[in-house]
Amino acid sequence: MTFIPYLSPYYSNAPDIFAEMERILKEYEADGLYFDGWCGQRDDFRPGYHLMRRARAILGHRILYLHSSTEPFGTCRVYLPFVYAYADFVLSGEAGRFGLELEEFLRYTVSQYQVSNTVGMWCHYGSWSDEPGYHHIVPKTEHIEMALRNHVRFWRQGRIWSKFPDELARFDREYYREVARLRSEAIRR
Repeated sequence: MTFIPYLSPYYSNAPDIFAEMERILKEYEADGLYFDGWCGQRDDFRPGYHLMRRARAILGHRILYLHSSTEPFGTCRVYLPFVYAYADFVLSGEAGRFGLELEEFLRYTVSQYQVSNTVGMWCHYGSWSDEPGYHHIVPKTEHIEMALRNHVRFWRQGRIWSKFPDELARFDREYYREVARLRSEAIRR
């Protein structure tokens, strides 16, 4: 099992966030870190950029899973692919789509395919609908197709989605079958 503990630079009150990263990785023998936010909303992204570069240097080959829906400019419409490139996975969409059509949002905000080349993970509950707020439903077939067409992967919500066992079983069948097919195609190339 891969062990990736929560350690958010944005919410941390550690006096030295880099020393804290090193301590967590060593003490718990973690396989990586999960950042719930990285720099907050600000006009100057350079301290956040420095943080991500230094975090990647500390992590080395270990996983950096970044949750960044609106940083650093308070919207998903503008993000920094050169910062995301230091992460292995970027989870986006919790804060909504900010008026973007779903296909456009997935391709140009979440995907990261041929942009930062980070694996773009869709936080479905915050952005599948045009309505504000969280919508805890299992992704529909059309959402699975749209996500995969745009090189986006899902952040699977087992606890919440398990309230809908038939829908969750359908999701698992459809999504993982298609991911396996895509992997097989990539290997054959």
